[in-house]
Amino acid sequence: MKNKWIGTTMAFTLVFGLTSTANAALIGVVDHDAYFTDTTNGLDWLDVTTSVNRSHNDISSQLGAGGDFVGWRYATMAEFSQMIDSTTGLATGVSAFAPPFYNENELFAELINLFGDTLDNWAQSIFGKSYDEQYGNPLGSTAFTFGLLADAQQGLAVRYRQAKIADYDANPTDLDWVDISNAVSPDSKSEDYGSYLVRGTNTSATVSTSATLPLIAIGMIGLIALRRRTPTSQ
Repeated sequence: MKNKWIGTTMAFTLVFGLTSTANAALIGVVDHDAYFTDTTNGLDWLDVTTSVNRSHNDISSQLGAGGDFVGWRYATMAEFSQMIDSTTGLATGVSAFAPPFYNENELFAELINLFGDTLDNWAQSIFGKSYDEQYGNPLGSTAFTFGLLADAQQGLAVRYRQAKIADYDANPTDLDWVDISNAVSPDSKSEDYGSYLVRGTNTSATVSTSATLPLIAIGMIGLIALRRRTPTSQ
């Protein structure tokens, strides 16, 4: 009987264990390389480095049919704040009307890994090397993701909010932080920031059907074979 249950457990692990690629540190996050899914809020978030050096007006013109970012849209300030809080478990209260949230927390570094490091993107475009290499910091000690949001700051001219996630570990006193205080003009662009783009996702299925069905089939074959080989208990 023991061998039967061991085999059954292994088969179910094969079916269900391999269908999850959730990040071990962040909460409710599934990484798909070019984007990640925040399963708590039901949104996919695109890698920010795919939209660096492109203005808000440029990106907005590419969201429709035939555009570079069809199916995506700009994330709102509220959605960014909800994503930060739900994935890290922190009550950051981040908004354009609040001070930066400082916290020495490697979960911010995990988010930067998912979104892409726009600081290194800028440094590579200017110096041909990473930011830390250029300025003599310990490698991997400085990173950030800067990106534009849907929200506009109204004034003499429309400027769009810029959200920032920063990871600083070069010195013992450095703190990581997240902030939405800055805003830039609709036509501004730079290698050091992109755009936070989102789309709705089906949170009940984090792996596509085409990827899941073969695993289920393999697991079922294993269960059938195990059943045939195991004698019936008397």
